[in-house]
Amino acid sequence: MLLRFEILKSYRQRKLLVIFILLLLAVGSLFYRNTMVQDEISKKATDEVLTHIDTGMVLRKDYERKIEEVGMTPRVQEGYDNMKAMNTAIREWEDAIHYKKWDAIPSIKKRFYETILQQNGYGYPYGDLQGVELEKEVALTNRLVELQLPYGEEIFPLSTSNFMYSANSSFLALFGILLLLVLFGDSVTSEYQQNTIRTLNTQPLTQLRILSSKIELLITVSIIVWFGMAKISFVTAFLFGMKGSFHYPILTLTEESFTIIPIYQAIIQHGILFFVVSLFMYCLLLFVSVLMRKLFSTLVVLLLVMITGLVTAAQFSILQSKWNPFFYFQIEEIIERPYMIGGFTSLWILVAYSFLLFMLSWYFTRKNVSFAKEKPVIKPYARGEIYGTDRRANLIFEWRKLKRQNTIIPLLFMLTLFAGGGFLYFNHTKVLNEKFEVSRLNDYEISSFFALIEEDIKNSEQLVSFLVNKKDSLSDEEMLQMEIAKATIRDQRPHLEAHKVELKEKRKTKQAWDEENWTNFYNEYIKNIKWKSGDTSLYPGIFIDNAPTERGGYANLSYKATISEMELLSERNLRPIFPLVFANLTMYDRFPNPIDRLEFIKREKKVDSSGLYYLYLFFSDNLYAILMLLLVFLFSAGFAAERGKKNTFSFLLTQPVKKGTIYFSKFAIPAGVTSAITIFAVLLIVLIGTIGNRLGDWNYPILFYDSEVVTAQEGYAGIMAQEGGFHFIDLGTYVTEATYILIGALLFSMALVIFISLFFNHQAIAMMTGGIFVILGVSLKGFDSFSSFAHLSPFTYLEVPKVTNGELATILNNPLISTTTGIVVLLTWTFLLYVVGLIIFKRKAWI
Repeated sequence: MLLRFEILKSYRQRKLLVIFILLLLAVGSLFYRNTMVQDEISKKATDEVLTHIDTGMVLRKDYERKIEEVGMTPRVQEGYDNMKAMNTAIREWEDAIHYKKWDAIPSIKKRFYETILQQNGYGYPYGDLQGVELEKEVALTNRLVELQLPYGEEIFPLSTSNFMYSANSSFLALFGILLLLVLFGDSVTSEYQQNTIRTLNTQPLTQLRILSSKIELLITVSIIVWFGMAKISFVTAFLFGMKGSFHYPILTLTEESFTIIPIYQAIIQHGILFFVVSLFMYCLLLFVSVLMRKLFSTLVVLLLVMITGLVTAAQFSILQSKWNPFFYFQIEEIIERPYMIGGFTSLWILVAYSFLLFMLSWYFTRKNVSFAKEKPVIKPYARGEIYGTDRRANLIFEWRKLKRQNTIIPLLFMLTLFAGGGFLYFNHTKVLNEKFEVSRLNDYEISSFFALIEEDIKNSEQLVSFLVNKKDSLSDEEMLQMEIAKATIRDQRPHLEAHKVELKEKRKTKQAWDEENWTNFYNEYIKNIKWKSGDTSLYPGIFIDNAPTERGGYANLSYKATISEMELLSERNLRPIFPLVFANLTMYDRFPNPIDRLEFIKREKKVDSSGLYYLYLFFSDNLYAILMLLLVFLFSAGFAAERGKKNTFSFLLTQPVKKGTIYFSKFAIPAGVTSAITIFAVLLIVLIGTIGNRLGDWNYPILFYDSEVVTAQEGYAGIMAQEGGFHFIDLGTYVTEATYILIGALLFSMALVIFISLFFNHQAIAMMTGGIFVILGVSLKGFDSFSSFAHLSPFTYLEVPKVTNGELATILNNPLISTTTGIVVLLTWTFLLYVVGLIIFKRKAWI
């Protein structure tokens, strides 16, 4: 009965509806992503077969040398024929990928692996694919052939069974658990904050039963989420994708070997792990809730415990044990390697931890143990009276209420921890990038690579000479060998000369690095980029073919912007930020899908931990959006948070204050507090970066795109490329303008949510409605008919980094989109929402 009561309460709070909507969005976005990146299957398949093409060619050369040494003996002939069958299978595999004949690939791979197994018996082992690795590939391929299943269903799947497993792995892990904790984290604290715990204690219910109902609710929700995710993902793939097999093979590893399980078993195992890990987290939530008794404090402590547990488990091998409860959070890895925890029978350990936490929660509840101190009854207004004006008094009232909620100090503490953690991450990445760059410059000490190329050319020349001087007519096979050898000589000689030039330049660059002569350092990079981008004037007769391809094609603007940036860095004598790449990523570079772009950004992104550049990364990596969401969630619930059990409207309307004053204070105090916290976060980031590293370079150049309208003006002073124009702004200017836009966007977002809260009784619904408005508003600018008016929309300026670097103005060809316009538009819309909301608030009878 009590469980039914808790479920009904969650239903009335619309939490189950929120979960359903989030599941739809999660599954829909994942399926859409998989649909858009289907070309990645071809890419991954091509990467796999390319290795075999190279190894097959090496094996062919091994046999050619063997034939020269001992002749074509029966044994050599047998191996040679098997090698030819192997290369034939490789070519068929490559053709199947090209024509996307995924159904044919498993049978081709099976024939290919059979030739490898046979080849190993001839004394010529095939490359690195040996032992257990070969056995795994053979077993998986044979199972696919046996079940008549196509290749690549596990790579961005669209089939029913594989998509279900992919959806579970993506969302029903740490991300899903955190989401449930945020939604249902108040299940215990709300009883204390709303004082309904006293009502429950008057009922014929034991405290043990009350606490049990909370855990039962959360477990029930987990079951609903798991079944909901499974059903929605299956139906989505069935309607818009393709039918799959629940017997699709999944590889799991043992300590010395492997086994293959059907995918339905992996789905069930994932569900079991999700339930058990969720149970532990729910009991931990219950334990912390009993001690803290306030939602925000509970979530902060819980988050710190989780981060500490997960980070220490990842860093220290001694904690990577089945006895560490946080080690079980690696759900997907445990399914793949169940020996990590000693098999699924070890889950009883996590259940035991959960039971212990539950019993401690019950004990502390009975003994009334808590960190929350009972506070005396405080009058709502200062000294219980209204001094000065009612507006000032109500502002004091809202501020004191905010203080009593004990949200600000824990939030500042959490921001400090996150800022410190971010600095450690970026500083670690910066050190790794710098070490890699220096090691790359030291590569000139390694001459074995050049020796291999020279040996390859020498062997090819000897083979050509032998075949040319051969008295007998050449067979077809010998003609093919000669063509291959000539092609090797023709291709490798230019590469050898190019590598020698590169070797010479690296020595100069390394010397400049050691001397910290940044001008010479950048000049060497500039020469190298110009040469590789096709400027033959630097090294006549030596050319590296680096033309853009279908995948990862650099834009002309990327080359010019990179060179121009390095020229400015050289002129200003600024310390380099790594990695220094062949061409910086710009919005004009060609990528077939977003996955490739993200991979490139992850690999080639410049990272530094100095104060100003750390702040730049805070904006450019969209970390500011997390801060915005957190502040809006905590402080802009508005009137939706003041209805229900604690209907503070009834209290406020009994006070000698005007409705306009109430509305003003509801906006003014949260707006002031969040603006102050935002400024605190920005200054904190700069301070931590400065203390940990250095302040950074205010005049470090940041790329700024110029729209077509600007570049077409007479006397345009920027730099022109094939795709458009650009210039550079200082790093200090960028972060300053981005901070202004962030504060304006935050004020607008808060005004929007407070306005929406006038029409909804539930905070979650008001937040979700605000989120929908934001998504629609941001998406609207993509329509051509709207681009001319995009500068008037406040939603345009929510993409802070794209506004600050001119990218949005260039994409929409609307130069009116700027930081100055953004501040004016955001503040104007904030004021309009405030005025309209105030009018509605005064007139609506239900308020």
